[in-house]
Amino acid sequence: MKNLYRKPKTGLLILFCFLAGSFHSELYSQEQIIWDNVPVNTTGITATYSGGTLNVMATGTGLNMVFYSIPANPTVFQTTGAWNNAPSKDLTFTFPEKVIITRFRVYDINYGTWNDSFSFSNITFGGVTASAGCCATTSGVTVSAGTPPNTDVHWTCSNAIDSFTINYANTNGTTHAYLFYTMEILRLPSIGTLCYNSIPPTLPTTLGNNIQGSWSPATIDTSVAGTTQYVFTPNGGQTIQCPIAIDVTVLPPGQQNCCIPDITLTSPTDNVASGNQDNRETSNTITAHNTINSGAVGVYHAKRTITLKKGFYSANGSRFRGYIQGCTGTFVGRESPAAETTDLKKLITDTPVTEKLLLYPNPATQKATIEYQQPIRNIRVTSIDGKTMLSKELDANSYEIDLANYKNGMYIVTVQTGDGRTITSKLFKK
Repeated sequence: MKNLYRKPKTGLLILFCFLAGSFHSELYSQEQIIWDNVPVNTTGITATYSGGTLNVMATGTGLNMVFYSIPANPTVFQTTGAWNNAPSKDLTFTFPEKVIITRFRVYDINYGTWNDSFSFSNITFGGVTASAGCCATTSGVTVSAGTPPNTDVHWTCSNAIDSFTINYANTNGTTHAYLFYTMEILRLPSIGTLCYNSIPPTLPTTLGNNIQGSWSPATIDTSVAGTTQYVFTPNGGQTIQCPIAIDVTVLPPGQQNCCIPDITLTSPTDNVASGNQDNRETSNTITAHNTINSGAVGVYHAKRTITLKKGFYSANGSRFRGYIQGCTGTFVGRESPAAETTDLKKLITDTPVTEKLLLYPNPATQKATIEYQQPIRNIRVTSIDGKTMLSKELDANSYEIDLANYKNGMYIVTVQTGDGRTITSKLFKK
């Protein structure tokens, strides 16, 4: 029988520690709670683990207090209840982050002129193991006159939580007496909100106490906006066997607070297949080496520059549009409005050319060469309907334009020179 009026004797505590050692000796995770020593009969304590500080508070209406004095084991703390003067305050555990309780142990559970029954709220455990003759479920424990003394219960594999509560029973004016607690936790991978089409972080190959397993899906996909659940399933024969789920949120395109600064598109990874539309936007630059196949659409816009490097190819029958604009979340992928064409024609006629720009042959069939007496810093070729066919940074006095995939017609060639001039000329493909 429990002593209702004084703390447990040291001999009893040695027995409890012995029981703990014989009942699941291996840690379920590396994060064992270390309880901080606090004065006797306080309303709350704190505990530490490598992820932060856990707060434990006696809450609600009741008389029990939390105390930590003996045993001197820093992984164990205990509460004393109101016994024959119910109700007893509930006990709320609050974490600074989402965690999984891999094992929660309560021992010295029994029944006398007190009642050690309790239930959990705001947490769901996947399993429970108890001493013989006990009456524990994943929701808590209900003791009776037939419950063996010093009953020891282990709850395992909770859902992801940042707070949960023990609700002590109040039966015929009695509530719990001495109870002892230990806890082990698993910190979840910290993956914040991701940007649409951003490079995702790699899901960890191990969790907790070197727990190995596999993820489903295996990698984070940022090409789909919304929240997706990723589930880690431990390999067989390890201390944790419950699946561990995390949610990863990808913001929709056009979010100004997470616009990707730069994208480099390569072949074959970023090639666009027939029937697909590839939408890309950045707050700085896009550099493209990829292929847009016949029947495919590519719409790229960047706030500063779009550079089509060696290897970029927009095949006949494809549609490609590149233009200078920051992240908006809109990808038109259509013919330019008449106003844009009018502005382009106005640019052709209004731009003063004070130095001679050589563009030959003109008309051209396969290739055309552009030359200037000063270094050319940037060259852009635009179709008459406003589509960007080429945008390239240079540091040379000449450049050869490959016209193999250009349709017949007129194009506008605009260069920015090393002496600060912008010069525009017409180029005809036949």
